[in-house]
Amino acid sequence: NSIFKTTNKGENWNFVSELPAANPGYYMGDIQFVNYHTGFLVGFVAYGAPVWNDYSRSLKTTNGGYNWFTIPNSYGNKFNDVHFINESTGYIAGNKSTLLKTTDTGNNWQVLSHNSSTNFSFIKVSFINEQLGWLIYNDDAYSSTGSGIKKTINGGQDWSEQIHFGSEKLSSLFVYD
Repeated sequence: NSIFKTTNKGENWNFVSELPAANPGYYMGDIQFVNYHTGFLVGFVAYGAPVWNDYSRSLKTTNGGYNWFTIPNSYGNKFNDVHFINESTGYIAGNKSTLLKTTDTGNNWQVLSHNSSTNFSFIKVSFINEQLGWLIYNDDAYSSTGSGIKKTINGGQDWSEQIHFGSEKLSSLFVYD
């Protein structure tokens, strides 16, 4: 669980740091930097096998990835994706239909969605401005009802189904304006 970075468009990569939660049970989900110094990483710590007892982790750096500190949270599920629209506004997507939003560079997070009794996982979230965004989800139950794409036009407060797929699982989302 090491962090490397490049400053020459991928020609060379330099070791930056080990994550504070670096242990065999820590899994990194996604990383995004909002500027040269400030970045966020989300993932989860799994205890035991099978991986049913997941504990979400979100980390933040303010010095280019050299040091990371844990952002406190109380969710017992996996974080899959982090996406920032600008330096202050960002989202975290996770299992159990979890969607969190910050408007102060990750100092505080508002719960937009969370349902501990559902099998739906929000896999990826992406916005093209502060109001218009999409997310993809999968049903992780054994009797899966499929996956789909949802859209918001009000900054994540409300979401509408755009398309529903059968038993296919979605894994990536990219939107471009």
